[in-house]
Amino acid sequence: MMTSRESELARAGVRFWETLRGTGEPDLSLIDQIAGAALDSDPHVASGATALLFRSLVEPLNDSFALQDRLVYYRIFARVIELCRRSAAGRELDRELERFEISDEQQLLQRSFEIARNRTEPSADDYQQIAVLSRVTPGADVAVTSAAISVLKRRYPLARIAIIGSARLKQLFGGDPRIELLELRYERHGGLLDRFSAWIAAVRAVDDWDRGSLLVVDPDSRISQLGMLPLRQQDRDYLFFNGSAAEQLDPRSLSELISGWLADRIGGGKHGSTVEPFVALEEEQQKLARRIFDQAGLNKRPCVSISFGVGGNAAKRISPEFEQLLVLRMLEQGRAVLLDRGVDPQETANADRLLNSASKRGFAAARIGRDDAVQAGINLLCWDGDMGGFAGLIGLSRRYLGYDSLFQHVAAALGVELVALFKGFPGPTFPRRWRPAGPANVHLVELPAEVDDIGSLILRVEQLIGAV
Repeated sequence: MMTSRESELARAGVRFWETLRGTGEPDLSLIDQIAGAALDSDPHVASGATALLFRSLVEPLNDSFALQDRLVYYRIFARVIELCRRSAAGRELDRELERFEISDEQQLLQRSFEIARNRTEPSADDYQQIAVLSRVTPGADVAVTSAAISVLKRRYPLARIAIIGSARLKQLFGGDPRIELLELRYERHGGLLDRFSAWIAAVRAVDDWDRGSLLVVDPDSRISQLGMLPLRQQDRDYLFFNGSAAEQLDPRSLSELISGWLADRIGGGKHGSTVEPFVALEEEQQKLARRIFDQAGLNKRPCVSISFGVGGNAAKRISPEFEQLLVLRMLEQGRAVLLDRGVDPQETANADRLLNSASKRGFAAARIGRDDAVQAGINLLCWDGDMGGFAGLIGLSRRYLGYDSLFQHVAAALGVELVALFKGFPGPTFPRRWRPAGPANVHLVELPAEVDDIGSLILRVEQLIGAV
């Protein structure tokens, strides 16, 4: 049950949208109220208000992929940053902004509007170092960040390239000798000031790594709060990609958009001619996947990798009944199934129920980790390990199936034909932008908020997966 303070903040969030849609203007007094609560000394109040700010305001404004909503985002977040830097705990943020000669909300807003035009240009013909900001979520780093890096590698074949992001990215790109990782932690579920601490850490990482010929590429990163916070003085040698700059009816994915935009800015291919998101797994991960496939005899059977992970967004999920019926149908048709157990408690519990259901129907099913031996002839393997391990298993599978999440982009990048189920998305542009890109066929299935006919959907998925 919500407290009176929580109810008051929730009403402020509702009033924000009512005012914006009614007048076209954001009510910044409501932002003052919500952001003020996000800075409250009571951690429970601060956590709830921060979650409300991002989940109910910031993310919907940017998930629409409408330029007008992006400009509204800049207006409200300039106010948020102003409140944070003037708070007692925001002195470090204030000092860093002053170092970039940004003294107030209006200066920050003016810079953001200029950056949003996607017209930043490189100031040199060649660079010895290139730092690329992570998009924070691994799926976006495969779909967007890696597509940008592909263009950069072609254009600057001798440059050192680093991703500024989580240590987990080594699981996805650690097999590429040209990519370094400048580790940084972004607290997606942390406090408001914690998110700005990641930007300060990124600025310092860039400064420390710079040897005099450095380009910074920002693929619309949450680390910079979508370009609002600068990484270079006067934005020199800084390229920012605004993922909301394209017309909403433009059919291209974010992978295609950033590839074309970057090629236009620096060369390295005709506009939109080459789109190459990639995953570079370490040899250890590839060996692990081959061992599991060899022990289980999966090379001799059609194998489907499945992830029902939704990244904490329950609206993306169809239903437990759908997941159970689909997995059983795959098994009944003679396919072996590799299921990711996930990390969220609800996802792991759902995966365990699927294992039990398959076992009760006479299928050999087991949960496996990195060091476990695998029974020959097993029907359902539930991977209980890191994302790099499951990425390796996907790479050896014949097909991949899942909701809109990390592994659909991994499968596409690895050239595995896939079925991507999109549900609970905020608008018609969203599936187009997040459509996985890669050399294999991608079957994108857009679903309504409520799926009533599960049987028909399973038949459709079976047809897309293809015959055994």
